[in-house]
Amino acid sequence: MHDGVVKAMFTDYLGKAIIIEHENGAIEKGRFLSIYAHTKPQAGLQIGAPVEEGDVIATLADTGKSKSGIIPHLHFSLGLPSRHFSYDRFEWRTIRTPEKITLLDPLQVIDWPHQALAMVNTACREL
Repeated sequence: MHDGVVKAMFTDYLGKAIIIEHENGAIEKGRFLSIYAHTKPQAGLQIGAPVEEGDVIATLADTGKSKSGIIPHLHFSLGLPSRHFSYDRFEWRTIRTPEKITLLDPLQVIDWPHQALAMVNTACREL
């Protein structure tokens, strides 16, 4: 998405999640996180590795063996970490804790062409 540093990786129920910290003066706190879940990280990708905009960091995890029958997909989130935020033991509960991370509307950060669909649009609900 943007230049940054891999700050955490953890196993999620469909693959691995990768958390990248980005510096951005346009955002109030100067840094934000991008979270890519249900992935298979590229070989050699490690915590502390710098990444550049456009780098391939992962592929979609193979969900064929999932008991839930979920098709391969990317779960993408953006967030602002609190001042007292720590990457130690980062997991899904961390993302769902507003005192640690404030989730962002990705359309305020994504700076390339995109299309936002209204929730009434059936494409938002169909697989």
